[in-house]
Amino acid sequence: MQEKTIRVLQHMRVLDSGGIEAFVFANYKAMDRKKVIFDFLVTRDKEEFYDKEIKKLGGEKIILNFKKSKNSFINVLNQAKSFYKFCKENKEKYSVIHFQSIGANGFFDIIAAKMAGIPCRIAHSHIANDIKPAHNSNKKEVGKLRRMTVLLRQNIIRLLVSKNSTDFFGCSKMACEWMYTKKINKNKAIVVKNPIDVKKFKYNDNYRTEIRKSLNIENKYVIGHVGRFVYSKNHMFLLEQFAQFSKINEDAVLILVGGGILENEILGKIKSLGIEERVILYGETDSVYKLYSAFDVFWFPSVYEGLGIVLIEAQANGLPIIASSNIPSEVKITDNFYFVDINKKNEWIRIMKEKNICRNNDKNFEAVINSGYDIKDVSNFLQNFYINHSKRENKYENQRK
Repeated sequence: MQEKTIRVLQHMRVLDSGGIEAFVFANYKAMDRKKVIFDFLVTRDKEEFYDKEIKKLGGEKIILNFKKSKNSFINVLNQAKSFYKFCKENKEKYSVIHFQSIGANGFFDIIAAKMAGIPCRIAHSHIANDIKPAHNSNKKEVGKLRRMTVLLRQNIIRLLVSKNSTDFFGCSKMACEWMYTKKINKNKAIVVKNPIDVKKFKYNDNYRTEIRKSLNIENKYVIGHVGRFVYSKNHMFLLEQFAQFSKINEDAVLILVGGGILENEILGKIKSLGIEERVILYGETDSVYKLYSAFDVFWFPSVYEGLGIVLIEAQANGLPIIASSNIPSEVKITDNFYFVDINKKNEWIRIMKEKNICRNNDKNFEAVINSGYDIKDVSNFLQNFYINHSKRENKYENQRK
């Protein structure tokens, strides 16, 4: 007798074209949807990047409505109250909730889910740091007071998430350490690798020709970056380094794949550096796997990352990589991968000059295949986890006693 299909609620907040969304949907596509269906809870009512994909895969997008306030703390509490009500009304439907977006307010929703009696509450840490300016601007530095405030806030979040979740995932060891207490990290935290469909990202000569021809860059030296236009991706630094490199390589072109709130600032920076003719803002796309083949090198100078799934994709494609040393070291799988301190600006160009920056397509592809990042391994783990934990006895009443 076939068991009933279980529905897992993915607590997302938004459904942009970011790394967390890519992780969730890659796994969902690889699962047996006769056994597991995902529904997605978000907090904004607008058309989003993955809306059509959700319908195609048999899931449902749920918009959490709550009273908006100009006071951010009251806003968070209103969201949690609304989520508590939702959980109470739907706890028979969702015995498993996977919290993909914990951040500054998701932890309140974990508490709400516990109070409502949801038996399986999976916290998933996708970041290893969240120290950034109070406003999302690359023009502002992180001051000492701001740093202290963020660290104090994170200590509180760490305690509350560890106390109120039942299961603890992270995309890297550093991501687990950022979000959970030492006790949880010692006994319960599980590193769940950010998987990719490795074969999809293998280098393809036809893709290279297609993309380069469409952008009129057939004979150019192409530097690529994939990431949202947000503070953590460090686009201002990236553009400054490219401006320096373009002075010594007249064929250099930079392609920025993505979009986001800092687009106007990025456009302004490009203009101020006088590199408008050499930078291509490609926008958001669901065909990024084609673009990797068009690149000659991949730059990734993030201020922080939980892991950086695009780095796994780029390595599978055979690309040489220069990345920020702030990124967890376990992301490095291949030999032509160089970590650089983003505080040492001259180092970025020095690596480009002195190292053998070239593709290694076949060797890198095999290395990623054998590294445990293949989608089949991770999706099977998650599918079995959801099924096994969907029957978890609700111990909420006992926990309160």
